[in-house]
Amino acid sequence: MRYDWKQPLLSTPGTVEFYEEIDKRFFDSVRTYLPWNKRPFDTVIDFNALQDRDVLEIGVGHGTHASLITPCCRSYTGIDLTATSVTMTKQRFAESNFKPTILQMDAERMGFADQSFDYIWSWGVLHHSANTLAIIKEMHRVLRSDGTATVMVYYRSWWKVLVDTFLIRGIILGQLFRGHNLNDILQSATDGAIARFYTPAEWRLLCQDTFALEDYFITGMKVELLPIPHGQLKDRLLYSIPDRWSRFLTSQARCGTFLIVRMQKIETKSQFKSLS
Repeated sequence: MRYDWKQPLLSTPGTVEFYEEIDKRFFDSVRTYLPWNKRPFDTVIDFNALQDRDVLEIGVGHGTHASLITPCCRSYTGIDLTATSVTMTKQRFAESNFKPTILQMDAERMGFADQSFDYIWSWGVLHHSANTLAIIKEMHRVLRSDGTATVMVYYRSWWKVLVDTFLIRGIILGQLFRGHNLNDILQSATDGAIARFYTPAEWRLLCQDTFALEDYFITGMKVELLPIPHGQLKDRLLYSIPDRWSRFLTSQARCGTFLIVRMQKIETKSQFKSLS
């Protein structure tokens, strides 16, 4: 999972050096907007609390998050829609002492029994689904009664929509005058075939029958603050912006496009019937 795909990889895919390189690139980016104390993502994942928990990750990528979570939990299961991600993540752990379960599976139709997991983690995946609500319902089904989840989905920030999409791409670059609407332009500037954006209120409404939102915050990459073409000028400008300033803009000023949500499973009437 990395966001600097315009830069070529220097190592051979599948090698130890390859996984170290993609991890380093990803974590170097993460550190600017989500600095950690002891290990990456420890401000959003309570690794100590995972010791006696069965964890499910939705969307394994190439196993970067799996490598963080697996040593800390009772069991780790990762699923991904793509065969490539499953193969590469399995290969990552081939010589490891840890043996996570990695499966190719559609998160909209999970092949797990009810109440199989204690915690679900998903970073930048659910918003790419054709039916995000179906995934949320499946998450609810496979989580135990006291289960929790932490997910990152795209946030519909005013900066992304008004400045980047409307003003720069739509007006200055003229895409609105060539038959494209705002949604077309927004989609063309994101990864994946589908990319949905949510406000906290919209996400709460989507989850209202399945999860209670315990906490959320907004952040994003420094690169989002400069919607100009990639190149030396952009790199120099990004380097000149202190990380604490970019964190203020992406979080407090809500210019970022990452909405990180912590959720607690709520019981439904159908569950009570099944338990009675």
